[in-house]
Amino acid sequence: MLDRGSIAILLFSFSPERSAREKTWLRNRGKNIELHQRVHKRIKCLARRAGVDFFHIDEGQQLGRDFQDRLWNAVEHVFNQGYRAVLTLGGDTPTLTHIILQRSLNQLQCEHNVLGPSRDGGTYLIGFQRAWFLNIRHHQIQWHAGTDFDQLLSLLTQEEVWIAPVLSDWDTFTDIQYQLCQQPAFWLWRVIISDLLISSCEITFVRSVYRKVQNLVFGLGMRAPPLRQLF
Repeated sequence: MLDRGSIAILLFSFSPERSAREKTWLRNRGKNIELHQRVHKRIKCLARRAGVDFFHIDEGQQLGRDFQDRLWNAVEHVFNQGYRAVLTLGGDTPTLTHIILQRSLNQLQCEHNVLGPSRDGGTYLIGFQRAWFLNIRHHQIQWHAGTDFDQLLSLLTQEEVWIAPVLSDWDTFTDIQYQLCQQPAFWLWRVIISDLLISSCEITFVRSVYRKVQNLVFGLGMRAPPLRQLF
């Protein structure tokens, strides 16, 4: 079993401002940047509270010709600091929880590898043991094709791997719509997004979700968290 101090978390992402240029979650540019900032802040807060060393490597520090080069170089950089396992996170999965993070770290501590599948076939979380990383370092993965998870899993046929729960990452506003509709009790993001949406189309959508949540909660006889007037 690994010592907890020999594990590190790596947030590999663009800065919120660059992320907002790459992914339009909201139509208004300023609000889009603000939502990216809030998501990044939450993920970084979770990572820093996890009880292991934390690294964030954004576009200003990433080195390489393409995505895989930049990712592998970032992971290698952390391993070169003396760590024996690295848990790598992206910056576009606001549904990541403290429980999933802790379970992933526990699996790494037991010398397993970790993969977190996204709903679209990608991966929101990858936990590398140093030996496994060195074994796959030169395998070419076709990233962002909806098969990242399957490709990585196929390289682990002779290894132990723990598969984390499937989560939804956010690439477009449609992904946010899916999140709110499929998990209407996801209070935090429903309130945050309702604060940020400004176009009539987006506000209409959030109003409809808000009403569905109220109907669901009170229909089940559950008490919802206190809500202020949103509209």
